[in-house]
Amino acid sequence: MTDIALLSNPDSADSDPGTWRRVLARPPARLAAAWIVLVLLACTLGSIWAAPRHAEVELQAARAAPSLGEPMGRDLLGRPLLPRVLLGGLISLGIGAWAAALSMLLGVAWGSVAGLSGARVDAVLMRVVDILYGLPYVLLVILLRVALDGLLRQRLGWGHDLTQVTILLLAIGGVSWLTMARVVRSQVLSLRVRPFIDAARAIGLSTFAIWRRHLLPNMAGPIAVYATLTIPQAILQESFLSFLGIGVQPPLPSWGNLAAEGVSAINSVQSFWWLLAFPCGLLTLTLLALNIVGDAFRDVVESRATSFRPTPHAPPAATPVVRRAARSPALLEITDLHVNIWSGARCVEAVRGVSLDLVAGRTLALVGESGCGKSLTALSLMRLLPENTAWISGGRIDFAGVDLVALSERRMREIRGRQIAMIFQEPMSALNPLMSIGLQVAEAVRQRNGGPRSAALRESVEWLREVGISDPARRSRQYPHELSGGMRQRAMIAMAIAARPRLLIADEPTTALDPTLQQQVLTLLSDLQKRHHMALLLITHDLGVVAQTADDVAVMYAGRVVERGPVRDVLTHPRHPYTAALLRCVPRLDGPPERLATIPGTVPAVGADISGCRFHPRCDRVSDDPRCRSDDPPEEAAGDRHRVRCWRADS
Repeated sequence: MTDIALLSNPDSADSDPGTWRRVLARPPARLAAAWIVLVLLACTLGSIWAAPRHAEVELQAARAAPSLGEPMGRDLLGRPLLPRVLLGGLISLGIGAWAAALSMLLGVAWGSVAGLSGARVDAVLMRVVDILYGLPYVLLVILLRVALDGLLRQRLGWGHDLTQVTILLLAIGGVSWLTMARVVRSQVLSLRVRPFIDAARAIGLSTFAIWRRHLLPNMAGPIAVYATLTIPQAILQESFLSFLGIGVQPPLPSWGNLAAEGVSAINSVQSFWWLLAFPCGLLTLTLLALNIVGDAFRDVVESRATSFRPTPHAPPAATPVVRRAARSPALLEITDLHVNIWSGARCVEAVRGVSLDLVAGRTLALVGESGCGKSLTALSLMRLLPENTAWISGGRIDFAGVDLVALSERRMREIRGRQIAMIFQEPMSALNPLMSIGLQVAEAVRQRNGGPRSAALRESVEWLREVGISDPARRSRQYPHELSGGMRQRAMIAMAIAARPRLLIADEPTTALDPTLQQQVLTLLSDLQKRHHMALLLITHDLGVVAQTADDVAVMYAGRVVERGPVRDVLTHPRHPYTAALLRCVPRLDGPPERLATIPGTVPAVGADISGCRFHPRCDRVSDDPRCRSDDPPEEAAGDRHRVRCWRADS
């Protein structure tokens, strides 16, 4: 099966007419498609003529050979074979198509529920699939058909023929969905960890909305490819069951029971070849044609997946707000936050007692090297930690007086996007590749105030203009791969602020941008914060960005905040050796050239067994004081709102 990473682009959708044009451009596929259309038209239109004739018995004409009057001859009871083959073809193709549709519906539903549920539900659902896989297919169909026959035959009241056809397609579809369930589950599990799914959760979309708008479109390619295999398989299964006598029952014809009659005629004293040749020949050629078209469709989807190719109304004007010097009660207050993760077979603590506070209209920068726990802390605020892998094990996250840790998932969805929004680190992976930019911004708009999709799309153009994207009406119709890196980041910012959140979390928003674009994005964030009076939590490793943008700063190391306070105090008078070491690593242009300083060693791995201060193996102030190596330092005051964790903060 094709990797979903290769199928996730706008041109690979099965509804794209260019895909089918490329399929039909291949001579074998074009010939096969023509055969399929011819058979469908012949069976559909011919069955109108064949319906009253297929059961006409003329024993004196039994076993009549093909002739001009009877192109396919007559069967053992003297019934004309042509109308029976046409009607049987319609029944076989119809049962196969509807059974395939049912199996796909069941497989998509089962696989999606398994992939989106927790580990226990997933394990139970997939064990059911495994058990059913271990049972013989024919036995399952027989059991299901008998059960459905007892339940539905008297209740439907549709007549014998229609009832048996309905029960048979339900039995085939009800058993054939197992592989589809596995395919869909694997796709859901691979997609749900993609950043654009986290972005959709961050704006407050429900699980069903994420599945319908983001997961299902991205699974359309693999599902469509598998559907082209499922349809001929279902037709073959019906024919096989009818051949065995447990499918369509005579006198109602299908290609399977016509082939069975032909085999019995071949085994008699005189061979009546036409009774077997015509139904088997049509079945074989039709299945071959369906497989040729399916193979061509799969090849085209895979090849295309590797290449890419209104009067707006403004949102209500926001009142400009000048940042206040005086501090008011905190909008966000984190108290002793602990986050645990699974590392192999061990449960380890990745975030260790983090405490922070942030006031509306101010910017708090969270800095540190990669692996210090900055992004995990931000994801904890949004309650977007990877399911079954990481979880909040202690502490409080008070937002506007509400403890987010204690909220249900449903209540949390009401806060995500509307009250707290997040800008993710890499916009190319955080934007859905199958949705236009305007549609993705419109999702955030509708999360705020609902309303029709058309109005949200018009407003999305204004939000794109708000973040400085030129020609926003045209850009709103483009896909992420058609925009530059800077434009994609601006689009992510538009998504985040479109719901007018009170707190905006920016996770390294200038990563992979050149210095000019970095400056533009930082200026944009600062302007938007002032216009909309948002609190901003800025995650970065660039102390130059911190000095330019933030009011307060918190320095993290190995899952713990080691120093925090006003930017001016922390950057001009760092009290923790790690903060001082980070500052020495910043290149300076106001002095003579000198060798750039580095911090020896690396950040310890999560769960590493280090006693005492976790920075002491890299610290240039570590001394003979045994506390550095044996005791974890407490947080102590180092000035007005300046806090530090270090035994030698005064040295």
